[in-house]
Amino acid sequence: MRMKDGLSMRNACAIIVVIQVGNTINLGFPEGAGGNTWLSILLSAFLVVPLMLIYARLVHLMPGKNIFEMSEHVFGRVITIIICLLYAYNFLTLTGIVRSNYADFAHIVSLKNTPIVVIGLSFFIICSYMAYSGTKTMGKWCVLVLVFSLIVLGGTVIFSIPRMKVDNIMLSLEYSPQEIGLTALRLLALPFGDAVIIMSMAGDFEKKVNPYKLFLVGGILSIGICLVVYLTNCAVLGQKTLEAALFPSYKAASVVHIGSVGTRIETVVAFAFVMQGITKVAASLTAGVKAISMIFKVKKHHMLIYPVGFLTLAFSIVVFHSILEMLEFTDKIYRLYAPFFQIFIPILILIAAEIKAKRKKQPVEKIWKEPLPTEKEDMIDHADPEDHINNVSTTKSGSIKTAE
Repeated sequence: MRMKDGLSMRNACAIIVVIQVGNTINLGFPEGAGGNTWLSILLSAFLVVPLMLIYARLVHLMPGKNIFEMSEHVFGRVITIIICLLYAYNFLTLTGIVRSNYADFAHIVSLKNTPIVVIGLSFFIICSYMAYSGTKTMGKWCVLVLVFSLIVLGGTVIFSIPRMKVDNIMLSLEYSPQEIGLTALRLLALPFGDAVIIMSMAGDFEKKVNPYKLFLVGGILSIGICLVVYLTNCAVLGQKTLEAALFPSYKAASVVHIGSVGTRIETVVAFAFVMQGITKVAASLTAGVKAISMIFKVKKHHMLIYPVGFLTLAFSIVVFHSILEMLEFTDKIYRLYAPFFQIFIPILILIAAEIKAKRKKQPVEKIWKEPLPTEKEDMIDHADPEDHINNVSTTKSGSIKTAE
């Protein structure tokens, strides 16, 4: 049964982090800066923070609305249909890409004799059920996934220390500042720009959620996790092996020894990857379905999840015949047009919303502001009118008895 939607601060932040880091720490980071990629990750913080502030400002100006409803609020119905069509294509394409990635990962790593169609169908069932369960359930699931992933990451880093070589992460002069900056821009498009997915769930935020705190904490935490993952992988494998490996984080975990206990820590790492993949596929599928439901004015968008999800499954199986084709499409095509949905359209909506707010000449209230103690007392006094009436009647009866 689907739970009533309502994303708390913690759950929404967990969704942002899992969306941003899930696919990247599995596939690895873009090439172009060599061993200086960790510097590009740090540099990307100066790009991610303004992007997170744009999303936060949109939620602040138009609370209780998702990005599609925001568009309709400022642009009207016709332009919103065009925007929703574009977003539906983007989110559903991303759904197929991520599902294909994790299906190929499971097929290559452990299920070599299992047909890829069966693996993809299994992912489809699980991810569609997660999306159908609602954003509140997804948020609680993301908290568990994030905590488990951080524990696995911490253990992997600790047990990888004996195999780390500091020389592998030293700055190299072979790459120019332009190449480092370009890699930072590519990181903005993928993975950090994928935070736009959460904007499709902005209408489900609880009123006490502070959007600025939410997006800044989520973005900074994602950058920190990506930095730790890259430094660990590079220190263990070296830059050349890191670029050649298909799944670098899994490869780095496979060479770790835990004393006399065993060497199969990569199994736990793979399980964490699959959990993250389920979350990102479910979130992007939810975003795409909400865009479609906005076009056709379908009030219960959850009814479209299974048919639309099946279409994305067919898309990922037919379009990408191998994981190499999927990686080439992601690196050479998706990274080019993704900023249009992640940056350009949100900025246009923000500009229109700011103009509309100034025309009204009404200050935007802070919906997350906690009530003062006196306000809380007033809320308690007026919370239950029946109790107040009963108290008054009791007092009157008492006074009558005293008078008698």
